[in-house]
Formats: sequence, structure tokens, C-alpha cells
Amino acid sequence: MVELIGYHGTIREKADNIIKEDRYRLSDKPTEWLGRGVYFFKDRVWAKRWSDSASERWGGEPAVLRSLIRCKKEEFFDLDSIDNRNEMESLLKKFAIARSLIGGAPNFKDVREVRRFCCNLYAEKTGVLVYSCNFPARGFDHMGFPLTQVQYCVRSNKVINSKEILEKENGSE
Repeated sequence: MVELIGYHGTIREKADNIIKEDRYRLSDKPTEWLGRGVYFFKDRVWAKRWSDSASERWGGEPAVLRSLIRCKKEEFFDLDSIDNRNEMESLLKKFAIARSLIGGAPNFKDVREVRRFCCNLYAEKTGVLVYSCNFPARGFDHMGFPLTQVQYCVRSNKVINSKEILEKENGSE
């Protein structure tokens, strides 16, 4: 069993709806990093930054939700592992060969579309419900380490076991 705590940044109105409906809405936008799903950050600080940005875009009060994500080991896929990415590539090559035999291979505009397609197809073929991936952020911390952010893409509400809105603490989250 894999258990993760994930932080989701949004605005308060949407956070209240998530709690009320007891589910997140999975996004299928073409700009999603890791394909269809709801996105969480491993670290609260990144979710807070995202919620502040969402507040500026949509209006409303920023909000951060914390959720427990629990899935079977075989439903979790760590994209930071080169072995895992090689496994994904191997399966996708078999798909590409089969598609080329019948025609109609997809055309992609950029690497984001390729990554999104690969994640969606791999999950469909293997039953992966949670992807984890470390993405670079700009800059370095005060100790000289590069800033990075781990994101989780959760493809099903059935593995999200709790949802709570984190209340503001001393005027900040």
C-alpha cells in the first residue's frame, strides 16, 4: 500500500464544493502535465503559491486542501525512476508499432502533448491511478539547493481517502 499526503491549491469556493460533493473534479485539459487527473503537491508551500495564483486569476479567497491518497503499490507510478520511465517507454513502443501497422499515429504539437499522451495511455493499459513526478522550479533556496516541486496526478477519486481545508494560521496558510 502507498500512502501520500497531497496538497491541492484552489480558491475557497471551489474548496467548499470539493468538501460538499466529497470529490475532486478530474481535469482533462490539454495542458495537464501528467494527463487526466486531479493535481496535488507533495509540499504545502507549492499548493499555497498555486492557490494565491488561482485567487488572482479567478477572484475569491485562496484555499489549500490536504488529502490522504492511498492506493495499491501497483497503482502508483513514480516517474522520477529511470527504470519506471524505461518500462513505460517499452510499453508505448509496442503501442506505436501496432498503431503504425494500422495507420493513424498521433501528431503532437510539443513535448507536453507527448508526455500527456504517454501518461494517459500507460495508465489506461496498466491501471496506474497515481503518478508522482518531480518538476524543476526556478531558482535556488538559501542553502544553494535547486528548487523543485513534486506533483501527484491522481486519476480516480476512489484513492483519495480524506479531504480537509486547511484554515489560515495567524493570517497565512
